[in-house]
Amino acid sequence: MLNNISAAPSAPPQDIVAVNQTLFTITISWKPVDCAHQNGNIRGYKIKYWERGSGNETKLDGNTTGTSYTLTGLQSSTTYVIQVAAKNDAGVGVFGNLNASTLPFEVSVASTTIGVTLGQVENDVLITWNRTSSQCVDNGKSFKTHHLSNSTMYMIPALEEYTEYNITVCINNSTCAFSIVTTNQDAPSAAPEKIKLKEKSSASITIMWSPVPCDHRNGNITGYVVMFRKLDNGISLKHRRAEEAQWST
Repeated sequence: MLNNISAAPSAPPQDIVAVNQTLFTITISWKPVDCAHQNGNIRGYKIKYWERGSGNETKLDGNTTGTSYTLTGLQSSTTYVIQVAAKNDAGVGVFGNLNASTLPFEVSVASTTIGVTLGQVENDVLITWNRTSSQCVDNGKSFKTHHLSNSTMYMIPALEEYTEYNITVCINNSTCAFSIVTTNQDAPSAAPEKIKLKEKSSASITIMWSPVPCDHRNGNITGYVVMFRKLDNGISLKHRRAEEAQWST
């Protein structure tokens, strides 16, 4: 039986699968169209893909004469609809579909250290981080970088408590992914300042103070603990909780 060389392939390529996925790439492979549906000599393949859920908006068209193709410049942790069709002298045939996802990069917070984990070893990885918000200092400062080689994890050390950072991972100094992370709170590392007597009577005193210095708060100050005792009794130590920067008893 002769093939119909006046028609494009009437079936899609077979067994379209994702064979490798990274942060920003997906490699797919497939088998040729069944011979009964080739309708002539296969001259190559056409590939289309777009982010799932974005509608039928093709991000890029690819062409290849082989049976594999690597999609590059993708977004991390994103699912794509991928279509592959064979073409002969009559035109492009039926597309076959595949859903495949790029890998995420994960972040974890332990006190003032942020761990960055990649899905697999990548070439020429640049990790950058900068402070986006802080209680005490100008935003956008503390910009630092680290080149990651032959590893899937890096621990960013010596960050500030309770501070928001923008973590960026770039491959080959081009395609990048982002994550916003806040480090953990810690107990204040200094006492309130300028503690002084505000007023007193025969049965009470009122004291006031200035807040803990900003760079020692290490989080949101939710209140204060006031401890006191009689000068002639060094045993009985009492304490009260104050919500504001003054207290009376």
